[in-house]
Amino acid sequence: MSRARRCPAPRALRGLALDPSEFVILSVLRLYVSSFTAPERQHWLAGLTCAQRFFGEEAGPGAACAILAGVQALRQSRVSPLRITAPEGPGPARALTDHERLFILSLRAMRQGQKTAAEGFALLLCEGNDTGPLLRSLAKIAALSPPAQGAAKARPVRDAEALRPRAGP
Repeated sequence: MSRARRCPAPRALRGLALDPSEFVILSVLRLYVSSFTAPERQHWLAGLTCAQRFFGEEAGPGAACAILAGVQALRQSRVSPLRITAPEGPGPARALTDHERLFILSLRAMRQGQKTAAEGFALLLCEGNDTGPLLRSLAKIAALSPPAQGAAKARPVRDAEALRPRAGP
């Protein structure tokens, strides 16, 4: 099982416009990974709260669990460390690591019904190892998300602060 670590050199978001649900899913993913790297911060609580605010009281817990299942699938399938941007600070809203980019691309493909593309991105992300658990969690997340706008139609999230989870429950 690999340990998640912070990435020192994330890429700009400009090349991959995120729709609001993708931004929230990425934020929750970052919070969960941070909970493994710094458990004392208890970012998992903020991740659950963020998912409930965006997906609603009914679907929020299911979305939060599906995202956590994706994090666990990645931790178990990868040999090298998972590179995820820390959720706090001014930079995370504008930057993506290569691993975050592959996760979002796989999720986006799943939301658009392009399972072969989703599998390809997941295979890279899982370093050639079993992609089944990750793809199952992505399918659950996709089912709870509004339809994907696609790379060509997706608008960048302009007010990232409005979607950023608040600290604490």
